[in-house]
Amino acid sequence: MKITIRVYDSKIAILVLFVLLSENGMYLIDISKFNIAGALNYNDLWAYTLALYEIYYIAKMKMKGKYTFLFEMLGIVASCIIASFQGAYNMGQSVGMGIRPQRFFIIGMMLYFLVRKELANRKMTAFNLLDMLITMGIFEGFLCTMQYFLSGKIEFLHASSNMRYGSIRLYFDSGLMMFTAIAGWCAYLRKGGKRYLVAVGFGLIYEFLISKGRLENLCVLCALFVAFFLLRKNAFKKSMVTISLVIAVVFLMNTSYSKVLINAVKSSMGSQVEDDSGDSEDTMSIRKEGREHYANQSSKSLSNTILGCGYPNTLSERSCEYARTDTYALVDNGIYAYKFIYGWVGVGVVVLVALRAIFESLVIYVKKGGLFPISYIVFLVPIAYNIIFWWWKPDSTLLLSIYLAIVDHYYSDKLAEDEFVI
Repeated sequence: MKITIRVYDSKIAILVLFVLLSENGMYLIDISKFNIAGALNYNDLWAYTLALYEIYYIAKMKMKGKYTFLFEMLGIVASCIIASFQGAYNMGQSVGMGIRPQRFFIIGMMLYFLVRKELANRKMTAFNLLDMLITMGIFEGFLCTMQYFLSGKIEFLHASSNMRYGSIRLYFDSGLMMFTAIAGWCAYLRKGGKRYLVAVGFGLIYEFLISKGRLENLCVLCALFVAFFLLRKNAFKKSMVTISLVIAVVFLMNTSYSKVLINAVKSSMGSQVEDDSGDSEDTMSIRKEGREHYANQSSKSLSNTILGCGYPNTLSERSCEYARTDTYALVDNGIYAYKFIYGWVGVGVVVLVALRAIFESLVIYVKKGGLFPISYIVFLVPIAYNIIFWWWKPDSTLLLSIYLAIVDHYYSDKLAEDEFVI
């Protein structure tokens, strides 16, 4: 099987490059080595470059279509600004200290406008953009898999690790691998091609073998099943895939990795889970305590309830005490932490984004047979209960913006006759 990198357009290549840079160059770059004058780190370098790129092209190009997510995107930026002022009021940190930890989120979400313009003006096609992201996901999946099997012998990727279910767990937190698994699966179902199955294979290896995230695995599988059962035609392909899935499930249920799915269900229901050594991994009780603390802080005033308590900067001791960041991780508390920071207004904006994405994705499926839009939102919504990757992981933020721009394009624009919808 031959896998080739096809660069359809320089602008697609640049977008994909920023996604790869946000993942530390497929984790080949040791970002701890990058520091400029003690103020700019590795992520600042690519993020500020992306911001300038966004500003230049958004201002330069005229928009031939419309932004259906315009209100929601502006609402997200407004929520971030409000959170910086709320943080100053509640925690005594400066407004700038409240903005700084949100800079990647803001810059990443603004990518929506750039990609949306490029698609509406036909400077690139959604299929070519998705196809190149899938190809890069294959290469990243290969590197992550090799690093997993070489762990303890050769370390060429930079990621922290620990043990789970009797084997090593690597913390890449790659949004691209999850994106690749879902997009590759939808591309295979709609178009066929062994390359897309390779993408799905590496995505599942990453999820079950390398990452071992419980709820994350469950949500990825749900997205894959939704795409499969929404496929309208090709009964033979459905039959073959069904047989393959049954064989895979039977195989997995007879291995230690069956615990990943079982524990995902138990953990999401609030139950304690145990690893192979019998040690309890009571992550839900810690999350519950954190959520109670967030709710208590939010209820102290009407402004906290509606506008949020603000974004705590970990460089401020008072902010750390206010949010108890040494005990409760914001990134592990999903939509509850998001509400703590941005209030009901911020949550309301996110709900509007999700509802619009679901509606437009359903229209795309009914009218054009597209599977990827509805499948990816099926992954994003339930996982937000515990983890919001697109909020705190720059790569996932960029991918969300790309996804929303593609959904907007499929829904709003008159597509070229030869444009294929995954």
